Amino acid sequence: MPSPEEELAEIRQVLRRLQAREAALMLEVDRALPPQPPLRVGWPIRRLGAAELH
Repeated sequence: MPSPEEELAEIRQVLRRLQAREAALMLEVDRALPPQPPLRVGWPIRRLGAAELH
C-alpha cells in the first residue's frame, strides 16, 4: 500500500495529465466552433451568457 505522500504524488500526476488533456480538448472545440462576433459595448451582463450560447 502506498504511503499518503506517494498517493498524493500519483493523484497530482493524474490531475496534471487530465488538465493537459482538458486544455487540448478546449483548443479543439474552440477551433471547431464558428467565430463569435464581438460583444457590443453597453450590453447588459445578463445577455453575456446568451451571447455565448449562439
